[in-house]
Amino acid sequence: MGYIYLFESISEYETLYKIGFTKNKNTLRQRVKQLQTGNPNKIKMVEFFGSEHGRKLETTLHNIYSIKRLEGEWFNLEEYDVEHFIESCKKIEQNFDMLLENNNPYI
Repeated sequence: MGYIYLFESISEYETLYKIGFTKNKNTLRQRVKQLQTGNPNKIKMVEFFGSEHGRKLETTLHNIYSIKRLEGEWFNLEEYDVEHFIESCKKIEQNFDMLLENNNPYI
């Protein structure tokens, strides 16, 4: 079990989003504080999603949004992407579960 999170960093020029993973829900606030250090823009948690496929889900989201990637885990997401983040996580999670149920060797 792990948690996929979506953080937001707003500047006067742009809004960026970080898609990441943590094993412990209690570390989400600490992660915001770590990222905030040395960053002039306010960072806040937008969403988080509990997942049995944490790292795989994170990697899949990074691949889906790769065209919107700026650097590392930071993305220039559209409003639609942010509004449907949890829904996207759920759909991907369901696909992973279905693959496991069907004994797919690639999951």
